[in-house]
Amino acid sequence: MRQSGAERQPSRWDCPFSGMGPRGVIYSGLDWSGSPGREQGPWLVFAVVHVGAADLTSLDSALADARRYLGRDPDYAFRHSRAKSFLDVHRRFYEAIGHVPWHGHVHMLDKAAWSGQRVKGSRGTDCICDGLVALVIGCPIAVVAHQVLFIDLPPAEESTVQSYRMAMRKSLKGIRRTGFKNVRPCPDHRQQGAIIQVADMIAGEVREHGGLAGPFLPGLRSRLSLV
Repeated sequence: MRQSGAERQPSRWDCPFSGMGPRGVIYSGLDWSGSPGREQGPWLVFAVVHVGAADLTSLDSALADARRYLGRDPDYAFRHSRAKSFLDVHRRFYEAIGHVPWHGHVHMLDKAAWSGQRVKGSRGTDCICDGLVALVIGCPIAVVAHQVLFIDLPPAEESTVQSYRMAMRKSLKGIRRTGFKNVRPCPDHRQQGAIIQVADMIAGEVREHGGLAGPFLPGLRSRLSLV
């Protein structure tokens, strides 16, 4: 079922970017964990991470330092699906991102509830789109309006990304909010992909523990909000 977001309000989170001047650009990286199918558990988890323009490079450098410490190749991408069995990878990853200013938002989509409400003919792609829209609607105005959003998809999926952009714009317009200036695909291994890797690791950890739980996420409660 398409969620227009008409009754949703932005997060009450105290946005650290709200005081930026008109030239300040905020970059957001979005990824999700799980699939619409029931076989991967009850949740489809979406995470978006926000950084100011000056800290986008700092985030990349922090993850590069973590790779060197762990003895990983320079092109190693932090992904929850490959790192979840390695506690040392998680520990070094969260220590690294702790030195960079960033904030994030997470939306946990209940797949059973979505299936019960969906209109006839809805597909798994609609479930993903609804989750993305719900996540963005829950983010503060300051990190959305006229800003830049990267989505973890390859350039070949540009048409899919633009369909998501249109759905976000329509829902935001319905509550008289301005959408992103630019929404573009950005695989996690490409330039500026560090922000996607952070979103991936967080989304996977939230889905694994059913919320902001487990050994690492409780320490990020000042940076993360569930919406």
